[in-house]
Amino acid sequence: EDGARSTAAGKNRVRALLTVAQVAISFTLLIGAGLMLRSLIKLQQVDPGFNPENSLVMRLAPNWSRLINANDPNATTAQYAAYYKRLLDRVGRQPGVAEAAISSTYPLNPAGLTQRPNGVSVLIEGKPQDDGRAAPRLDARAVSPAYFRAAGVPLLRGRAFAESDDAGAPPVSIVNEAAARHRWGNEDPVGKRVSFDNGQTWVTIVGVVGNVRQYGLDKEPADEIYGP
Repeated sequence: EDGARSTAAGKNRVRALLTVAQVAISFTLLIGAGLMLRSLIKLQQVDPGFNPENSLVMRLAPNWSRLINANDPNATTAQYAAYYKRLLDRVGRQPGVAEAAISSTYPLNPAGLTQRPNGVSVLIEGKPQDDGRAAPRLDARAVSPAYFRAAGVPLLRGRAFAESDDAGAPPVSIVNEAAARHRWGNEDPVGKRVSFDNGQTWVTIVGVVGNVRQYGLDKEPADEIYGP
């Protein structure tokens, strides 16, 4: 009888320990779920800087060997431009399409989330770089004129790109609000110039657009510069 009681008592202790462990694990999971839900609610309240509603994004991989005449290097840029113009014209004529645009990347691109680009070095006119300090680096994007309208990115100052901003026109660029604040402070960057080749060629800034959280809703907007 003593052995039976001892065995029963042992089973009861094990059962009690298992119950305590189950309660502890359940409580931990409940706290984790609550924190995750809280984080999700916070992320839903973050302004991504663009409008994802009614938008379709697709990645292109053209067969350039069939589209570009490699034996005519002077015509290559024009051929690229002509291809993209034909593509945008055809997409823009589809029923229900309000805006069509092309860009070198897009917000929350999975490739950019896993491997953030290192950016490009920029020389800012009137702001000489101190010896020993690295030049400012901005994330560079290439976009077609309707990109900001198509993505719902607001134009804050200046102008957007135009069809006339082609290879034969003076080079222009647009920066986002973060770059304007970090690189020019209280100055208006519109009309200022930057260089990507250490002053050999100067590019005029013609506009400032809103910040886009390119790398995640939980990441601060990067300093960005857009080219046509």
